Amino acid sequence: MLRKLMKYDLQSMARVLLPAWAGAVLLALLLAGMQVLLPPPQGPWQMTCSLFYGLAMLAVVAAVSVVTVVLNILRTYGMLGRSGYLMFSLPVGTGRLMLSRFLCAVGTTAVSLVLTVALLAAMTGTAPLAQMYADGGDVPILPFGETAPAFWGLMGLLAAILCFGYVLILACVAIGGQWPQRRLIATAISYLALSYGLGLTATLMIALLVSALQFSNAALLKDLSIWINSNIFAGVGLFAVGIALILAAAGGILWVIARRFLSKRLNLA
Repeated sequence: MLRKLMKYDLQSMARVLLPAWAGAVLLALLLAGMQVLLPPPQGPWQMTCSLFYGLAMLAVVAAVSVVTVVLNILRTYGMLGRSGYLMFSLPVGTGRLMLSRFLCAVGTTAVSLVLTVALLAAMTGTAPLAQMYADGGDVPILPFGETAPAFWGLMGLLAAILCFGYVLILACVAIGGQWPQRRLIATAISYLALSYGLGLTATLMIALLVSALQFSNAALLKDLSIWINSNIFAGVGLFAVGIALILAAAGGILWVIARRFLSKRLNLA
């Protein structure tokens, strides 16, 4: 049943995303062609035109991901609208309905982000490689070799941030759906409260952890600092994995909350 739900969600989203992706590719090709044909800027007017060209390029590549995120947010919020009567009347559990919408949102957003990076790299003629200062030089972070721990750790962190973001939106929609009136305002307030609350909690936890290390075992903190300085890429990967695990735990709690609220009586009108 989950496969059928995802097929329906993907078909519904493809009506908007496929034209958006195709249009972004065509515009990127047009802008890249203009960059090749036009002479390099020399005077002030040419520099101004070059600036507008750069802004147009940025708008083209950013629109792909923005459209995808907005569409997924609207579809998640639409679970409580008129389509909610059909969705929650299906012979399937609430968890599968949430999982289908979540997987489709994460998958389409990941594809849009990859397309955005690819278009930006193609139009600027640069490789999409992050740079880090190490050993007196700029070293590209690659998925193999010495820099592999940092690369995979950061990729895991980005995936955790993406998943956590949609789980947070799902939880806010579920909480806002409990209000009989002004559901949109309740959802927005829930989002602000959860975002600031989680951010403040994470900041306090990190501060308490650092304080505990400093006052309880200074030698351990010193050894850890020395190890990170001598193994900077492994340290970056370890830090990224730690943050990703914290986001995964927080996302799991929000998932349970969202499922509980969506299983209760909802205002679907």
